[in-house]
Amino acid sequence: MAAEEHASVTELVLGSGERSVLTVHDNGADRHALTIQPSADTRQVSLVPTDLTAESRAAVHFAFELSRTVPLETHLLHLVGHRLRSRNEEQAIADAERHLTALIPPECTKSTSVHVSVGDPVEGILHWAKDLSAACVVMGEHTREPLRRWFSTDTSRAVLYKAPCPVWYIPGHRAA
Repeated sequence: MAAEEHASVTELVLGSGERSVLTVHDNGADRHALTIQPSADTRQVSLVPTDLTAESRAAVHFAFELSRTVPLETHLLHLVGHRLRSRNEEQAIADAERHLTALIPPECTKSTSVHVSVGDPVEGILHWAKDLSAACVVMGEHTREPLRRWFSTDTSRAVLYKAPCPVWYIPGHRAA
C-alpha cells in the first residue's frame, strides 16, 4: 500500500488543496464555535496569527474579507521567536506592532486588535485562542520542500490539531 492510503483525509485535503478549508474538530472537542449569524450586538473573535511574510498575507486578507461578511472582531497576532530575545526585544515588538497595524484596512480599524508576544508560535497561538475565546483561527501555510518539512515544525498543522476552536486553513502558494 502507498503511504498516502494511510494518511488522514484532512492531511490529504490540506496537502493538495488550493482553496481555504474550515476544519472543525470531533464533536465536542471545540470549546468555542463559530456561529455565522450576523448580529449588531454580538461579535465573535477571529484570531489571525501571522509571521509578517508575504506567504502569510493571504490568510490576513482572507480574515478581513471574512470579517466584512460575518460579524467578527479580528485579532492579528505575531509571535517574536525566542531566538530574538538576545536582541533588542522592545524594538522587535514595536516593529511587529507597526507592521501589523499597517495590514489593517481603513474600514476595519475599529474591529481589529493587534497583539505581539515573545514565545513559541504554536504554544503562543493556542494560548491566545483560548485567552480570547476565539470562535476561529485563520491561518496560512508556508509551502516547504519535503526535506525541510522533516526538520522544522509545521506551525499551521500543529495548531490545527490542538486549537480549542475551528481553524480556517488558507493554503500557501503551490508551484504549477
